[in-house]
Amino acid sequence: MAKMRLEAKPELTALFKQGLRPAAVEVKTPRGAFYREVLHPLGDPRNPMTWDDVTKKFITQAEPVLGTKRARDVVDRTFSIEEEVNMRSFAEMLGGERK
Repeated sequence: MAKMRLEAKPELTALFKQGLRPAAVEVKTPRGAFYREVLHPLGDPRNPMTWDDVTKKFITQAEPVLGTKRARDVVDRTFSIEEEVNMRSFAEMLGGERK
């Protein structure tokens, strides 16, 4: 933490006040400085997540709690939710025993 510094950038603050959600990060390494700035973070309506983005995020967060198989089952069944004949079994899968 001692190597980190947080600072406000007036130009990004002004954009935030206009309704944007800007963020920037700069990383300095022995190979040089690397800077990245975004006006709309992933998941913002102006930069929506793809199904693959959502799946990766869900699996990363759900696997430790649900286990690999159940997390994957949730993804697969959610992807084809229109084909679910019985929403009760879908809901039971979501609320079932943890790993």
